[in-house]
Amino acid sequence: MKYDKEYWNSIIENNKYEYIIGIPCSHIKGLFEANNVPIIIPSREDEAIGIAAGLSLGGKKPLIAIQSSGYSHCINAIETLIVPYRIHIDILISCRNGLLEENPVQITMGDFVIKSIDLLGVKTYLESEYENLHKIFNLLDVNNTNIVLKGV
Repeated sequence: MKYDKEYWNSIIENNKYEYIIGIPCSHIKGLFEANNVPIIIPSREDEAIGIAAGLSLGGKKPLIAIQSSGYSHCINAIETLIVPYRIHIDILISCRNGLLEENPVQITMGDFVIKSIDLLGVKTYLESEYENLHKIFNLLDVNNTNIVLKGV
């Protein structure tokens, strides 16, 4: 599957995202090349959660995009802001833990994401359980926070 900017633009348009907020990663670089919504690149992943929460509370629809190595920065923000106040955001996590991953740090964090994400109590979708990301994004619960794990 080729995840180029046209692919991501179609997901953005179909799901009516108004902002992309996150830290670029080579596995989802096409998303950050998308040209039909503003892209905000914060200094850290938890800052992305805060920005997205503000946008969501203001009636906008953001998509957060991070890689698994930055997921741990988000846990507190998700558990103390997003979940208890029922703020709707969608989070795309690029999990870099597959067989072709060369960086051992990425493998460890990717495994951690998969094992720990159920503790958040947030609806989670694994790319490997669907034919493509379009199907996942069409299934997201519009009233709750969703996490999509790409590469798993």
